[in-house]
Amino acid sequence: MFTRHRLSPALALTMAALTGCADMQPVEGPAPDADELAHVAAERAADEHDDDHGHAEHVGTAHHGLYGDVRYANRCTASERQFLDETMRYGRIAAASDAFATCVDTAMRVGIGNVGPYRECDGDPFYGEALDTQIAQAIQTAQSLNDVWMDCAGGSGNASTGLGAHGHDDDERFWWGEWFRDILPTLDAPTCDTGAEPCRWAPEPWPFSQAAGISWHEVMHTHGYTHGANDQANAKTACGYDGFSDAYFHFQRNTIPYIVGSCLDRVIWDSASVCGDVAAGCGEGELRLMDDWGSNSCACVHDPRMDGLGLMALDTARSLEATDQVSPADRMGAWNYGTGDDLLGHGDFDGDGRDEILIRSGWGFGMIGGAGSDLRADRLYAWGARIDGWVLAETDSLTPIGDVDGDGRADILVRSGWGFGVLGYAGGTLRMHGATPWYRWIGSYYTRPSDVIVGSGDFDGDGRHSLLIQGWHGLARIELNNGALGSPEATVAQGHRMGGWLYNRSDDIVGIGDFDGDGADELAIRSGWGLGVVDFANRFTSIRERSFGSVLQPIWSGRSAWVLHADDSFPAVADMNGDGRDDLVVFGPTHIGVLSLYAGDIRARTRYANATMLSGGWRVHTDDTVEAVANLDGHRGEELVVTSGWGMGILSFGNNNYTLIAHDLTPFGRMAGTWLLAAGDAVYTTGDLNGDGREVFLLERE
Repeated sequence: MFTRHRLSPALALTMAALTGCADMQPVEGPAPDADELAHVAAERAADEHDDDHGHAEHVGTAHHGLYGDVRYANRCTASERQFLDETMRYGRIAAASDAFATCVDTAMRVGIGNVGPYRECDGDPFYGEALDTQIAQAIQTAQSLNDVWMDCAGGSGNASTGLGAHGHDDDERFWWGEWFRDILPTLDAPTCDTGAEPCRWAPEPWPFSQAAGISWHEVMHTHGYTHGANDQANAKTACGYDGFSDAYFHFQRNTIPYIVGSCLDRVIWDSASVCGDVAAGCGEGELRLMDDWGSNSCACVHDPRMDGLGLMALDTARSLEATDQVSPADRMGAWNYGTGDDLLGHGDFDGDGRDEILIRSGWGFGMIGGAGSDLRADRLYAWGARIDGWVLAETDSLTPIGDVDGDGRADILVRSGWGFGVLGYAGGTLRMHGATPWYRWIGSYYTRPSDVIVGSGDFDGDGRHSLLIQGWHGLARIELNNGALGSPEATVAQGHRMGGWLYNRSDDIVGIGDFDGDGADELAIRSGWGLGVVDFANRFTSIRERSFGSVLQPIWSGRSAWVLHADDSFPAVADMNGDGRDDLVVFGPTHIGVLSLYAGDIRARTRYANATMLSGGWRVHTDDTVEAVANLDGHRGEELVVTSGWGMGILSFGNNNYTLIAHDLTPFGRMAGTWLLAAGDAVYTTGDLNGDGREVFLLERE
């Protein structure tokens, strides 16, 4: 590791400030002419044309930018792009850190060294609003999803850009100046304390730290933040300060571009002093940075643009945060994670009171659990391994199911072209509990490869789950008896009745849950006719069925009824109020709601029209997607993880039986802890990984 030589914090900040930007008009300096802008537009159009037609790697594009993609002018050389790619990686990781957020907060409120506090310039975004708002907006702007376009020449000073509109959705553009051209030749030189010529001012993380600070400084200009001018006299006038009120104002101390740029630079540089080599000791795409501004403790911070996994939880303030992140090629214990891996679901497979995640790859499958806030795998099985009489094959499908044999452990359904079986732990070893081939009678049910095993449930309350299978021969409930998949305890064939419900093999099973609170699971089923709830205790018998067009009365007087509609969908089963009875979430053409089995009838628990604003700020809509159901806070009732075109919300009934509230709202493009939430993130439920009574969920970006 290099010996780190640095100036005193005050002098280092002064030097960084004095080599500040020379910004393009309307801040100051010459603007790019029309021909140059036309060239940039043509270059980007050509790149986008290539994108549309799947051409080879583009000359003007890199894959990771600030929080969007980074694009370069054609005249940027390969070595310049390599340096700037690394600069942007340093910068976006630092901008995702708690240290950066607390640095900006502290600098804007009271100042750090000779940077800050914030004093508004005329025309700054959010001019005149509360300081808390201005701080939050500055941090969010520094984490924007905009693509960035940069030219490796053409700027003055450190770099140059124009003053843009806050919240713009086009590129953040700037031009590097003489600082950049002077720095590049020194990168491979010895440090200046050796007396060599030419020499490098300091070892890594410089100059990446300073280059990142300059980049973010310029980006803040593109979002409308100014420092008035590049000289004090003109700057104070442009920012609205006269001779009597400017005693404490200086454009290089008190303005957003300098505060944001300096904080980014200092978080990286000071972390090297506190944490040692920031690039060592962490996973792929991570840096070791101080936990908070001024902290003496350090942690690995994930690159928010990296693909991979984010383990998401609600913190004590019920805000969504990432408690662990895994990048491609990182190890989770013995499992080497890749973005092509499939997450299959979860269950407490070993009976230790903590859930594990079932994961598979081209190599085999494994079970990943939580060790504190980290993901770790210690049970791995390669394809080709033999488990009793079953030889595992990559073409097998694996699905977590409930406890089929009653030993207190979740089991795994495995199916192949040969048949299906149930894997589970016994004596610390994965065993085959029972298997049967296709084209075989199980009691009065004849199995076929086209059958769908809908799921499992404890349909009689005996603590053991049965498999629910649906296919050409009808619908059957199959249990494990004496180590074998035994005769079904209930079967219904096409065209037969389950009490008042006429079964058709095209009927949809929309949920399995304990809807009546008797300790046994029931089946929610729909057809072209309507909706029903079916009990399995001895035979298939419907508890209640309602046709489309029926008015489902509210449970409480004064609340709204639900009119059952053929276009209704049922995206989730959840115990919304913690009363031990599962509820059915329903999305209709114009409303969303929750239905419950109450007093022997299907009733409306709550209903909201499209565009209704819930307490907490979520605006509901039938275009929303219920991504997961989990008890995230460990309190009564389960939460819904919901996404829209805007972002993600965590919804629950709070402390009553019928009012939905939003616990957390995170827009796409905003950080949730250290995870940059994006619209394409896939959501997976993972259960309670550490046994604390609070469930979590995974986000995956590929």
